[in-house]
Amino acid sequence: MRQTLYGGRRIAVLSILGIASGLIAWVVSAALGLTAVIASSEASHQVIRVLGAAVLVILGARTLLAARRARQAEERAEGTESTAGAEGAQGPDGADGAAGAPRPAAPKAAYQAGLLTCLTNPKVVIFAAALLPQFVSAGKWSGWVGVVYALVWAATSSVWYVFLMAVLRRMRWIYERPAVRRRLEQFSGLVLLGFGLRLAMTTSS
Repeated sequence: MRQTLYGGRRIAVLSILGIASGLIAWVVSAALGLTAVIASSEASHQVIRVLGAAVLVILGARTLLAARRARQAEERAEGTESTAGAEGAQGPDGADGAAGAPRPAAPKAAYQAGLLTCLTNPKVVIFAAALLPQFVSAGKWSGWVGVVYALVWAATSSVWYVFLMAVLRRMRWIYERPAVRRRLEQFSGLVLLGFGLRLAMTTSS
């Protein structure tokens, strides 16, 4: 959602591709038996959980810092506009540039963010290890079965995110307002931090 709001369609699609790549990687791991090892190993599961929590906390902190910088830019722009006088005809354009949306992620960074958040999601590990093998005949993976599962899982996930992206793009007239953008940035940062802290405090059962 954040990548769509502040990066546009291309950045959002790259994030979706990163998530899809992560899902495919976990299916391959399930075929090789790696996910079962991770799921059954308390130490491995804890490592994945801690890494996932760290990723979310870092993303949340960066998002909140971006919101703070945006607010400071707005305040500087307002100060400049108020002192510009008659020569401030170009002020609104400058203010828009300074107080605009936070700088979107670079294409490579957007893909990596999607990939990393998927690879460090312990729920995805459990899903791949516990659910997918049940649909394999006699518990044996084959190459084509792994390919089908990987593509179906990645496709269904991507379809949902593409739908969400399309809905958000139609609502961009709302979040193009600097104040709304800043509030959304603050909210998304707090949500990411909350998920990260909750994951960090979750114990395996």
